[in-house]
Amino acid sequence: MANDAADFLDYEIADVESYATVLRGADMEISQLEPGPLRGHHMRVGLPGGEISWIETNLPLRGGGRFPSGVWTLSVVTRTSGRSLQHDVEVRGGSLIYHRPGEKHDGIYGRDFSVVCLCMREELFGKTLRNEFPELSDLLGQRWHVYEPAEDKRRDLIRQFAQAAAILRTNEHVRGSFAAKAVMEDELLASFLDALAEGFTPSPMPGLAHAAGLVRLAEEFATELARKSGGQPLSVGDLCAGCGVPRRILSHAFHQVLDMGPATYLRRLRLNQVRRSLQQPRADGEPKSVTETALEQGFWHLGRFSFQYRELFGESPRESARRCPSRNHERTGT
Repeated sequence: MANDAADFLDYEIADVESYATVLRGADMEISQLEPGPLRGHHMRVGLPGGEISWIETNLPLRGGGRFPSGVWTLSVVTRTSGRSLQHDVEVRGGSLIYHRPGEKHDGIYGRDFSVVCLCMREELFGKTLRNEFPELSDLLGQRWHVYEPAEDKRRDLIRQFAQAAAILRTNEHVRGSFAAKAVMEDELLASFLDALAEGFTPSPMPGLAHAAGLVRLAEEFATELARKSGGQPLSVGDLCAGCGVPRRILSHAFHQVLDMGPATYLRRLRLNQVRRSLQQPRADGEPKSVTETALEQGFWHLGRFSFQYRELFGESPRESARRCPSRNHERTGT
């Protein structure tokens, strides 16, 4: 079945003819290669900077056509039990594939194939490369590429992309949260590009004094940007742009000075903001729900959020929320 919401499609694949109709708008053609009942699903959700798709099928398929214009398509193969090819290059679980906007699509998908595709608008993708991953700037001139990351990165990418797609498919609260989807999109894009960048020779890293100055500048920038944005979650890309350094140099500086990366630093700022919000009633005097507050701060994996919250503060979010003044008034009758 297909959902009517413009930015959400959840299509159950039952035969190749009907599925081809769904794909026709994307200039894609699909053919079934082995006999048997075709089963699977195609999920698509709109994101602030593009969209994410998750496709699973049980039988081998042949796909061809062109990717959409104006967006880069970054794909992570999350599972395959048969031979799968992209442009005649064999891929497996954890393989990374990227295509330029409007590039030709040429794939063979094996049995039990699953892929998650992150589509990013061209201008946002280029901005991320310039600000965070300048060592990857040559990607802008390449039509497509298949990359095989190291095994640890491969496992992490499969887990992260598969979890994000599954949560978006099943959790309407995350789908409806701009902040949660923005943080998810930023994290997925950064993980994909970081894996690509691992094969490049790193730039010279700053010494401790320079690193401390960068961290101080980043902290000042984060405070000022948070004030101007009205509390919207910040990204590592925001800090890179504010400090004028790529992601790897900023990460090195944070690890040297604070013994944590900039992503962890920003996450802990957001956890602190959740804690403050949970202990303050809403304008109508009612306490905020934990889920509502977490989503406002961009936490899209709510189970992981609860663990990270307890790890940092030594109590669950619900325990913090019980100290909200409105709840205390209810208990004391004031």
